[in-house]
Amino acid sequence: MAALWPDDELIAELRILSGRRADLNADRTRCISRLCGQLNGIYTALERALERVNHGSTILLSGYRTPAALRRTGGKRLET
Repeated sequence: MAALWPDDELIAELRILSGRRADLNADRTRCISRLCGQLNGIYTALERALERVNHGSTILLSGYRTPAALRRTGGKRLET
């Protein structure tokens, strides 16, 4: 059985892909930080209460964009 060795072209492609993925992750982190900053400016208590690692908070914010909309909905409906 012969050993397989990656050629220089394959290594270069993998480095490019790895670099691109790192760039995308950094862009995503910056975007989330900007959104959290804006949320903090609009509704400070809600920003502190949300868990940013939870997708539910993203869904919540996409459906209820203002504090007034959250208040109108009520606690029981938000829980369901």
